[in-house]
Amino acid sequence: MHRLTPTSAAVAVTVVGMLPVYLLGGLAVQVRADLGAGRTGLGVLVAVFFAGAAIGSLAGGRSADRLGPTRVMRVAAAAGAAALLGAALAPRTWLLAAALLVGGIASGAGQPASNALIATAVAPSRRGRAYGAKQAAIPAGVLLGGLAVPVFGLTVGWRWAYAAAALLAVAIPLLVPPPAGAGAGEERVPADGRSSTRAARAAVAAGSYRLEPLVVLSVGTTLGAAVGNSFGAFFVETAVAAGQEAGRAGLLAAAGSALGVLSRLALGVVADQREARWLLVVAAMMLAGAPASALLAVGAPAALLPAVALAYGVGWAWAGLLNHAVTLMHPQDPGRATGVTQSGVAIGGALGPLGFGALADAVSLTAAWSATGMLAVLAAVAVVAGRRLLLRDRPALVAALRTDSG
Repeated sequence: MHRLTPTSAAVAVTVVGMLPVYLLGGLAVQVRADLGAGRTGLGVLVAVFFAGAAIGSLAGGRSADRLGPTRVMRVAAAAGAAALLGAALAPRTWLLAAALLVGGIASGAGQPASNALIATAVAPSRRGRAYGAKQAAIPAGVLLGGLAVPVFGLTVGWRWAYAAAALLAVAIPLLVPPPAGAGAGEERVPADGRSSTRAARAAVAAGSYRLEPLVVLSVGTTLGAAVGNSFGAFFVETAVAAGQEAGRAGLLAAAGSALGVLSRLALGVVADQREARWLLVVAAMMLAGAPASALLAVGAPAALLPAVALAYGVGWAWAGLLNHAVTLMHPQDPGRATGVTQSGVAIGGALGPLGFGALADAVSLTAAWSATGMLAVLAAVAVVAGRRLLLRDRPALVAALRTDSG
């Protein structure tokens, strides 16, 4: 059987893991009508998924460094396929929530395991592109969720979208490369001597693992993910409330997701080609979520397109660069380190849509989007603070990473 390359496996496992919640976001109108859930109920369902992901992230990161990333990825992909099938068959809201919980745990475990596979099996000169491709799977999942509206939601029903996704996901665990051949299909030897020397110096200079800077960074990822996942969960709802037809709103979300895919891929290429203060770039990108939220708070049809472009193309495209920077500074513990920051992403994914839905039901969509914009500003501040702690705690590593940078 032909196995996937490490990067392709990371992308596939990430897509399978995120599909349960992003299909829910795209098909929110149909799911709510069928199960009788309000916006608060939708927020609870999304929160359940990401609460599971927070648990899975911490456990998956440690397991990936100890047992090997591909073993964890296989289990995560199989559990993700089971969650999709469970969602398709769920006759009640609480059973759908149970399926989403399983899917969240699977997704959370698969994310740091995929990061660890890239960190150990992909050449240093190509890791930026690999992380960009992996994180491009996130908006790809939103894109599929948006396309599911006209293809399934408005025709045969939302359950068939989950059933089709489960059918495709079943093969993924079999295609993940075995532990002994994790590097098959991609070069393990760096393409240039400079990147090899740089990676070796970084590994020596990394020093002991320290939790405090990662916890501060995870605060930033919590807030940033709260913003981004509110886009994913409630954009279609907002567009419909602004007067768009459900099918057109889904296609608009799909177009924004396609832009997010291209943005993440392009940033990965740039990360491989030049040195930069990537965590500052991450903070600036998170900050772009504020004007995007402000545009959606306006609630006018004319504001939807620029809001989508800014939200998906910039404000929610930072995760690949974050993983690249964190694994670069933690070469001996890539799974464990990104497990901490990824847990923040999961917590934000849970609390953001939950709070958004509750505020939208209690006050208005405008109030919810205004609050989301404030969170974007706080996220940027937290990432800058976390970066300062990393630089303070690891001066030898910083010097090693800057060697030969020109």
